[in-house]
Amino acid sequence: MANLSDDSATLVSVVIPVHNGCGFVENAVRCAAEQTWPSIEIIVVDDGSTDATASVVRECAARDKRVRLIHQANGGVAVARNAGIASAQGDYVAFLDADDLWHREKISKQMEVMQRGGADTGIVYCRYREVDSDGAIIKSPHFPPYEGYVYPLLVLFNFMGGGSAVLVRRKCLLEIGGFDPSLRARGAQGAEDTRAFLAISERYTVRIADFYLMGYRLSDGSMSSNIFKMFKSRQIVLREVRNRHPELPAFLFRWAAGENASWLAERSLREGKFRQGLALLARTILIDPQSALNLRIARSLTRGISRRLKDWFGWTSSDHPVKSKRQHIRHFHEISPEEGLQTEPRIPDRHDRRRAVAARLAVAGVVPTS
Repeated sequence: MANLSDDSATLVSVVIPVHNGCGFVENAVRCAAEQTWPSIEIIVVDDGSTDATASVVRECAARDKRVRLIHQANGGVAVARNAGIASAQGDYVAFLDADDLWHREKISKQMEVMQRGGADTGIVYCRYREVDSDGAIIKSPHFPPYEGYVYPLLVLFNFMGGGSAVLVRRKCLLEIGGFDPSLRARGAQGAEDTRAFLAISERYTVRIADFYLMGYRLSDGSMSSNIFKMFKSRQIVLREVRNRHPELPAFLFRWAAGENASWLAERSLREGKFRQGLALLARTILIDPQSALNLRIARSLTRGISRRLKDWFGWTSSDHPVKSKRQHIRHFHEISPEEGLQTEPRIPDRHDRRRAVAARLAVAGVVPTS
């Protein structure tokens, strides 16, 4: 357990937005309830669910008085989070999507960093692992521990991962007006996190609790599975930033759009969505051809072609046996949050070089703070 300061009684409000998540929400509430930070409240915002979500949450609330349920008509994740922020009693807010996972020390470690950072710190994020619907680890992305003034770097890519990875000062959320519901109204739900992170990082510094404390679930039912909406949403946010800050170099926005399309293409191909992946790969080439030169895309594309050939020719696993990897599967809660922090040095690739350029822009203060 993290060492707690005299501020250990500071209340942290955990906001869990959920829509038709009865299969996951009880586990999300448990992840919040088992946090080692001694003072939390858990606000579950039921965003117009038509399944048993509300009943499941009421059962959780009957067992744990820290749990509160807010029910509203379906308005999307931004509206749901804003309802949680409005109801929150704590000075700090941590968001947890109903299908994501937390390590039990997540809030303690983030609050420790937040308290050290002082009033200039608006966000503390943590590292995340991508997991499947069963909580088995798919991969553990590893980036440098970006901190400080990070606005241009966040324009390039969202290294924080998502809403479930952050702890935010509530006053920062109120200053920016919370999360933007207009993206959903424009058929572009998906980049609400990035938009809010950018708005806060204009005014405050960002810190990292440098551990793998969040499990980001990739499943067909998750909002992040709506790949084309995510692409459109990110493009809208990039246009807004460019209009707001024309002093930022044009190449930064070209890189950002290309890297986003490339990441979504690779993910689609990895998940077996072959046509979707090819469509996004084509967009990547049109936006920024260099972003398409991606070893991960090549590997996923090769696997996708192989699967298609097997389908077309009726090959079975017995015809072409593949070595099983089941014995190597590990689940999020089975391993230490420190595991994977130490990585072998490697030759910098294009992604590394671009991020280094963006990081230098951040250090140079290209965008003035408000």
